[in-house]
Amino acid sequence: GIISKSRFYLSTKTLLSLYYTLVYPYISYCNIVWSSTYPSNLNRIFLLQKRVVRIISKTTYLAHTAPLFRKLNILDIFSVHSLAIGNFMFSYHQRLLPPSFSDIFITSSQVHSYNTRSAPHYRSHPCRTNIKQLTILHQGPSLWNSLPSSIKLSLTITSFKKSLKKFLIDKQHSQ
Repeated sequence: GIISKSRFYLSTKTLLSLYYTLVYPYISYCNIVWSSTYPSNLNRIFLLQKRVVRIISKTTYLAHTAPLFRKLNILDIFSVHSLAIGNFMFSYHQRLLPPSFSDIFITSSQVHSYNTRSAPHYRSHPCRTNIKQLTILHQGPSLWNSLPSSIKLSLTITSFKKSLKKFLIDKQHSQ
């Protein structure tokens, strides 16, 4: 409501700052936990996010939002979830997590001794149900293995986040 009322008085840059102050923390906080659900459960949040993006860019109610997300450099809720999973996997890969997480994932090279193309890839946990497919145990390795090696070879978490966000924005635009 605050962003909507202030759109007539504030610039796009200031409205974007308000978005990152008032909306984004609710979308990103513990996203890895609460966003591991069916996409239909997140649809209401996504629709609200689309409304805010339209308000920030000062477009009409029926304007298509994919170009607006890209122009404003904003990730949608599904990409924010991918970013959170990517950050977790980078921290796991660099051994920045507590020791209790040290053996959650295994690589293909740890399973067999012969060399294959997928030897450095992480293996997903077997999933009998759809609910488990939505957890980090399955989505983490899937996302990590799908990333280009230039992103995976980042040296710091900051450079990783920056390159992953750019990758996700480009991917979001191509869909």
